[in-house]
Amino acid sequence: MKIMSFGLFISLSLISLLFIFGLVFILIPLRIKLRYFYQGENSYFWLEIKLWPGIRVYRRLFLKNKFKGEGKKKRPDLPLGDVYQFIVYYRPLLLKLFPVMLFFIKKLKPQQLYWQTKIGLPDAALTAMALGWVWSIKGLVLAIIYHYLGLSATKPVVVVTPDFSKPAFVFLINSVFTVRTGYLLVAGIKIMITFLFYFLARFLRRLDQKFIPVVRQQASPKARL
Repeated sequence: MKIMSFGLFISLSLISLLFIFGLVFILIPLRIKLRYFYQGENSYFWLEIKLWPGIRVYRRLFLKNKFKGEGKKKRPDLPLGDVYQFIVYYRPLLLKLFPVMLFFIKKLKPQQLYWQTKIGLPDAALTAMALGWVWSIKGLVLAIIYHYLGLSATKPVVVVTPDFSKPAFVFLINSVFTVRTGYLLVAGIKIMITFLFYFLARFLRRLDQKFIPVVRQQASPKARL
């Protein structure tokens, strides 16, 4: 009896520890850092994900000219037609995934946002016009972002610099977001369930299209005769 009580105590203790560990893990925030720089061939994209308190989970640098050089083959560009066909073919799935992605985006908390653009055209008047358009576009994009993400204590820093001497286009965005690990797990589970039901429905429809005509043909009066 004492052995059973001791075993029950150990089991309940382990379950309690696992529950506490899972609860703490779900509440721990993830820190996502995105940095994109565009200037011709010197473009790059930087992604870093850290788990509080500073444990690095993922870090990756994507270079535009990564596949250039001696002895290396350049990665072929993906045709826009293939991208369009992919979107059209999987449009029902993308529509089902959109609410899940929107749920996850709403849980992101912006901590830092720096957005710089440098633009220059051959004509100074055109550069001035383009400057106004860039400011308008940035204002619209920021309004959409903060509509879904909500306001943060840190205000975004937006810079637009004209270059009247020569044609130029430089784009830099540096942002930091935080999100709780639990929201990421919930979004991942929702995505898996969405994929499962979507491909299961496709499989069942294919079975119906394949076997129902055969059953109808066998059940017809001519087939009986």
